[in-house]
Amino acid sequence: MSLSESVLAWMAANPDGLVLGILLLSMIESLAIAGMIVPGVVLLLGASGVAGSVGIPIWQVLMAGVIGALLGDGISFLLGRLFHERIRTLWPLSRYPKLLDQGEAFFRDHGGKSILIGRFVGPLRAIIPLIAGMMGMSGTRFLVFNLISALGWAPLYLLPGYGIGLSLGDEREVPEGFYPTLLLLVAILAGLAALFSWLHWHVRPQGRLYDWLEKHGRRSALTRLWLQRMASERHGQREYPLPSLLLAIFSPAAFALLALLVSHGHRIWNWNHWVADWFQQIDTPMLRAAAALFTTLGDPAWLYVAFGLMVATLWLAAKHRAAVVTVLVAGIATHATTTLLKVWLAIPRPEGAPLESAAFPSGHAAGATVWAGLLASFIAREQASEHRWRIYAVAACIPLLTGLTRIALGVHWWTDVVAGWFWGLFIVACARVLFSPWDRRPLWPSHVWLRLLGATGVAWVLYAVVRLPATLALYGAIAFQF
Repeated sequence: MSLSESVLAWMAANPDGLVLGILLLSMIESLAIAGMIVPGVVLLLGASGVAGSVGIPIWQVLMAGVIGALLGDGISFLLGRLFHERIRTLWPLSRYPKLLDQGEAFFRDHGGKSILIGRFVGPLRAIIPLIAGMMGMSGTRFLVFNLISALGWAPLYLLPGYGIGLSLGDEREVPEGFYPTLLLLVAILAGLAALFSWLHWHVRPQGRLYDWLEKHGRRSALTRLWLQRMASERHGQREYPLPSLLLAIFSPAAFALLALLVSHGHRIWNWNHWVADWFQQIDTPMLRAAAALFTTLGDPAWLYVAFGLMVATLWLAAKHRAAVVTVLVAGIATHATTTLLKVWLAIPRPEGAPLESAAFPSGHAAGATVWAGLLASFIAREQASEHRWRIYAVAACIPLLTGLTRIALGVHWWTDVVAGWFWGLFIVACARVLFSPWDRRPLWPSHVWLRLLGATGVAWVLYAVVRLPATLALYGAIAFQF
């Protein structure tokens, strides 16, 4: 029996020590060098699976993961502060000189961001905190970055295993058609992601489609004048908002097509009911409680807070009035237009939904798309064009998660959610096109938007915790071991 099998067998036989075991495994996974030797990912997946199968509350599992990660990185950081350059001569670190050099170069390039990035990059995870201490990083600054990274790392590593364990502990049979429907949904999302990635790559500056559009746009006096007026010029280099322009054209077209199909078609309603029935079949107290928690990412009240934090940062740190106006107008326009569209189209919600307003488009999906899209565009603008897709990919997770929770809770059809995404993209695209002529200087250095992300994350956690009882009551969710 291997070490991993022995540890997991012990945990299964001693569930009372599972939480402590997860804490210790998380700490070892984050310790310098030890995290490279011990198969921490496998052990954490297995341990969280056992925890889910025996019904240990999820908050205890996540808390153990966060605390363990903080302790492991904290110990590594203190070792770096204590030994400084002498750390290179100590065993077993003396056996990995290239890894230390790579970690030091990575830290010099990214500074505090390296703590966040390194947490999710295999070899670097076990060495970056040590390098940070060795190079004299402020303890307070390290603690902030370490806390943010641990809060993101624990759910990513523990929730999949916990969910698998929970499903194994559930005596219900897998619903008929579960896997084909799941495969279809994943294929649709993957196809959309691939399409957007392909378009982004070719419409980025120096991309083939970008160059083709710019070349043909200069042939007409009218379009040439438009390009000159709307260009964003920095350090003598012009960048035209062609990707945003294409998005502003195709997003409302897709929205209008979907609205016509929903208003006058019949087959699409069969798909609506099919998807709704599938989500109803897989409904569990845990899934419903999680959906009720994460659907707050699109709550109007929360979005006002999130937009307010972005506006305050742009005003106080960036001192960019045009950016402030852009965000304010986009936020207000999102709320106003989605409300008007719901009244105009009057598409009913699923039967039994605890909300009285119309369904199409989803305001939660649209609002989350606009907030995440605008913030991602401001951050991505400061990066090289070939690297911007990563920022957009991470930002897309927020509206994607928000939209799926609306379907899982039974308050929206899938067409409502997709329409909300398209409408949100339309508003983001229009905002970026109109902002482009004033985009002539960097908005903020990386440490400013990292602080904004940290403040927004903390604010959302506080909002979600305060609102959780009312949200659970509204959506009929059961507080499953929270």
